Amino acid sequence: MKGMKMRFRNDISYVTVDFPVSIFVYQRFGYFHLEVSGLDSKETIHKWIDEKIEVGEYIEFEVVDIEEHLSTEAAQKEAAFVDVPLGEDGLKEMYAQQLAKFYALQAYLLREGLIEQSING
Repeated sequence: MKGMKMRFRNDISYVTVDFPVSIFVYQRFGYFHLEVSGLDSKETIHKWIDEKIEVGEYIEFEVVDIEEHLSTEAAQKEAAFVDVPLGEDGLKEMYAQQLAKFYALQAYLLREGLIEQSING
């Protein structure tokens, strides 16, 4: 059976499943993220990797012939299509990022003379 061999942070994983698997690299608030996941027919999300990527890190993928029973178990499994709010740490990070954007925009607008410094601030 054809599968995928992944190398990330000195870990090697093998994925051989009978449902689609996606490799998703995205940028959010100045950080790059890697997610390797798939959705099975029972609407369960399987995640092998879901991490921030640091400067200098690299990812290797290789298509290989491998027996299905040698597949690495997904690190996370969760039900799909369920509204799950951000956890406390996720909310704190999101608020800190939004506040940093606000202050950067405020500083730019002040510097350009488009707004004035308030009496209280």
